[in-house]
Amino acid sequence: MALRPATDADRALLLRVYEGTRDDVRQLPWPDEQRREFVAMQFTAQTADYEARFPNAEHSIVLVDGVPHGRMWIDRRDSEIRLLDVALLPERRNRGTGRVLLERLIAEAREAGKPLRHSVYKSNVD
Repeated sequence: MALRPATDADRALLLRVYEGTRDDVRQLPWPDEQRREFVAMQFTAQTADYEARFPNAEHSIVLVDGVPHGRMWIDRRDSEIRLLDVALLPERRNRGTGRVLLERLIAEAREAGKPLRHSVYKSNVD
């Protein structure tokens, strides 16, 4: 498992990852095209927000055996490590990848003597 920096060339992948986190939108009685447009708009807004509020954060693609599985966005500060987002493609979940990513980040925070902060939406089912 490895992380590599996300680039503009990863936009389609990152949008797919984000779309996979939006169970709430999939349940709306909208045409598929309307749902896709809404998710794309929300993805763009989230990305702009994170980039503005956390300009030094590390936005990475999660790779397993060289294959993209998802994304991880981490802001490391002198006072804390903040996990902004970790998300895996739906077809790549439940394989232990997320657990390993979190264990590594917990170990990093412990070694650095910093708190690790993150928040999870209550509607998150995975």
